[in-house]
Amino acid sequence: MGRHALLVATGRYSDPKLSSLRAPSQDVARLGAVLGDPARGDFDVTVLRDAPDHEIRSAVDNLLSDRFADDVVLLYLSCHGLVTQHGRLYFASTNTRHDRPGSSAVSRSFVNEQFEDCHAGARILLLDCCFSGAFGEGFKAGSVAALDGRVGKGYVVMTACDVFEYAYEVDGPIQPTEQPTSSIFTDVLVEGLATGAADRDGDGWVAADELFRYVHDAVVRRRPEQRPRFFALGADSHIYLAKVPTGAARPRGPAGEAVADAAPAGSRTARRLAAAEETIAAVAKPVARTLGPLGSRVAVPDGRGGFVETDDVLTIVTRLESLQPRTAPGVGYLRELVESVEREAADGTATAVVLARHLVAAVADPSDAAAQAEPWHVKRGLDLAAERVAEALAGMAREIERKADVAAVVQTCTGDRVLSELVAEAFDKVGKDGAVDVEAGRAAVPELELEEGFRFGGGYRSARFVSRLDSAEAVLDDPYLLIVDDELEAMEDLLPIMEFAVQSGRALVVIAAAISGSALAVLTENHVRGVLRAVAVAAPDAGAADPAAREALLEDLGLFTGGVVLGRRHGLDLHRADLAMLGRARRVVVGRGVTLVVEGHGDPDQLTARVRQLRREAWHVPPGPEREALLHRLSRLTGYRAILRFGPPESPEASERRRRAVRAIRVTREATEHGIVPGGGTALTVAARAAAESLDLTGSERHGADLLVQALTEPARHFATAAGLSPGQGLDRAVDAVTRRHVDPWAAGIVDSVHVLRTAVAAAVTLAGRLLMLEVADGAGA
Repeated sequence: MGRHALLVATGRYSDPKLSSLRAPSQDVARLGAVLGDPARGDFDVTVLRDAPDHEIRSAVDNLLSDRFADDVVLLYLSCHGLVTQHGRLYFASTNTRHDRPGSSAVSRSFVNEQFEDCHAGARILLLDCCFSGAFGEGFKAGSVAALDGRVGKGYVVMTACDVFEYAYEVDGPIQPTEQPTSSIFTDVLVEGLATGAADRDGDGWVAADELFRYVHDAVVRRRPEQRPRFFALGADSHIYLAKVPTGAARPRGPAGEAVADAAPAGSRTARRLAAAEETIAAVAKPVARTLGPLGSRVAVPDGRGGFVETDDVLTIVTRLESLQPRTAPGVGYLRELVESVEREAADGTATAVVLARHLVAAVADPSDAAAQAEPWHVKRGLDLAAERVAEALAGMAREIERKADVAAVVQTCTGDRVLSELVAEAFDKVGKDGAVDVEAGRAAVPELELEEGFRFGGGYRSARFVSRLDSAEAVLDDPYLLIVDDELEAMEDLLPIMEFAVQSGRALVVIAAAISGSALAVLTENHVRGVLRAVAVAAPDAGAADPAAREALLEDLGLFTGGVVLGRRHGLDLHRADLAMLGRARRVVVGRGVTLVVEGHGDPDQLTARVRQLRREAWHVPPGPEREALLHRLSRLTGYRAILRFGPPESPEASERRRRAVRAIRVTREATEHGIVPGGGTALTVAARAAAESLDLTGSERHGADLLVQALTEPARHFATAAGLSPGQGLDRAVDAVTRRHVDPWAAGIVDSVHVLRTAVAAAVTLAGRLLMLEVADGAGA
């Protein structure tokens, strides 16, 4: 049986519109070392770097030709992914022209046909490039639910992201710089193979389905907007990619270079990254000073020889990272943690850092007890304890019911009493599901304004439509609205309307029951290239069990905007639509899961008549689901949008308050969905106690669980110490920042968001687990 791998990395491009990539060259070296290691992948590895398209095609042909039924072949591509207006996927090479991929890039069809014709029993394709999920479009066997099933001999494809998503490098989107880094997808791919962490069933082998589940979870956790995909054809039993390392075999890279020795049994924990633990502790110390209402600002270098005062955790970590040698990876890990918590929860970064500091110190403990613990089982104990803590937090949560609850959440998040009262007032006006936005104002004092609008639950179909990065929203002024009660798949359905919109100079909002395929591709690409400002939106209650309810809501939206609902059920052919059938509005704001249409151009008399009709119907219907549906429709037509304005625009203080307000609104929304718990570290202390009592573990798993239980008391201890109280007493009661005494958190209005705490705990445990499972090369990181 032969095991053959070809790793193709393209980071340099002759076309200036294709930015250089830092990750590919480094990623193929790391992946090649693992795959070429006899104790792990045992592949015969070939690496091709920065080659033109004809050399890549030739190398792929050589990899897949003349193979036998018991062979395993693997192709890895790391490069720019290009998708045409017709939805065709190409892999860029050094000579690729972005506007002529057909003649200068490697097509998806070429790669797929080569794999389908290959006689090898197991064929694996790994794609680390933007839009790589498009490879599965038209795949003969469709998508296989690898997250739930098992995959074996046959043809499997693993992509770094979905059809219209970017594949990110570790510290952000692709950037034109030569500084080495890794892609997130390949980073966790190598991690799962090298450490054996992807061996979910514990049989000593990492199979394709296990690896995908591991990679999928890790990538989504670090970048929620990037979702790996999996496809398979003719798969039955397992395809094994690597063995779990058990000895001290020395890996061999693609060029024969030596890689790290595996640590001897019984000493792995003692060989954790000492430099990482030290730098994490050094950076976590100033971060901890910002935690809670008694926290302070920290002076950090501004990069120009001076200092800047801040309590923003990401700023602190980023500034201090610039002072650390590149060989000390600890601060980089910590920055990743902070960025992931901010993306997921908008708050809780300081709590996550404090937890991570204590967990990392514990897993790097060189004592005999820690050194004898088996890393994989310690990690499992940490993960199991984190799951129980999340369950305990959910169990003690209360719903947000009062205006004072919202104010308490915002106060915890920002420490700004004026802002907390303003945000609470805004949500009190529009409701917990209402739209609240933040804008620059002209007055020196904060302002709250209510703006009418039609709001519904449906967001943009691709993050590439986002125009406001701080709030992750697509905002279009004075657009046309195309409302369709059908599924849109072919671009031919949209081209006439798009041409009308381009000629008029206005933006276009497409609202449909579903939009995919080339229809979504052509709309997305024209928006990205600046040809047409646009956004594709899921229809109100798209996919609802009651089509009549969705139809009624779409008709309400058409009435509000002055547009006509198109579709087969309405007897109106989309291909014959003109501008007169489109709706209009002063502004449309589209988020991930909600859309607001502001000041629609519908007939006021017809709108008033519809509102009166709905009120009469609701009045005559007894309490129940039917009345609730009518009231829901009514709220859409009479709803409001709250706008918080902080000015003047050039004021640094106003800019900082706007940033805090955006964060507070996100935290409030999550708190209304998941609930609130006692703050001041008390909920974590109680949850830790519950987890310790409910887990029946022994040995290294118990050791891992105990590490988390101990770490979870640290925030409460921190608050007590800052207030001058005994850190060992009253940990189930919060500290009042004014009286500096222990109080009942519910009575004092000291609360935390369940979502924030769960995110902070999960991020800290993930970081500790990564370092726990990491082997250290001699002389590295110290």
